[in-house]
Amino acid sequence: MAEFDKIIQNGIEEYGEKLIGILTEELVKAGKDASGKLIKSLNVDVKPVGEALFQVLLTSEDYLKYVDSGRKPGSYVPIKALKQWTRYRGIPEEAAYAINNKIFRFGIKPTNVLKKTQDRMKNETDIIEKAYAEYISSIIITRIKEI
Repeated sequence: MAEFDKIIQNGIEEYGEKLIGILTEELVKAGKDASGKLIKSLNVDVKPVGEALFQVLLTSEDYLKYVDSGRKPGSYVPIKALKQWTRYRGIPEEAAYAINNKIFRFGIKPTNVLKKTQDRMKNETDIIEKAYAEYISSIIITRIKEI
């Protein structure tokens, strides 16, 4: 990877760290941090896809989609996961069946943590803009030195 691309990648990785920080805040605010497993699973992978172009991929536990968009009535939650959740919350394990029936009847309300994170990240684009500005400056300085 070119030295210049590394400048961009560092800026995008900093952006990714900020993304994880804000998403973590949103999950905690929504009360979705019982075990900490979901938050610990958050990761951003930055992969080059061209000259000074990168793909940013957020990875997490699969159930982030249910935390974010909720669950419609008519389906049960895996009982093993629900029993584990009751232990983290200090709820008797036997209550998992009643909770699951309620989820089946009424669903789970969405938290929209991804949209909230995305909205807050709109104010953070200066991190990437700064990295690209540094990238362009480095190219200009290098080319001037070559003259």
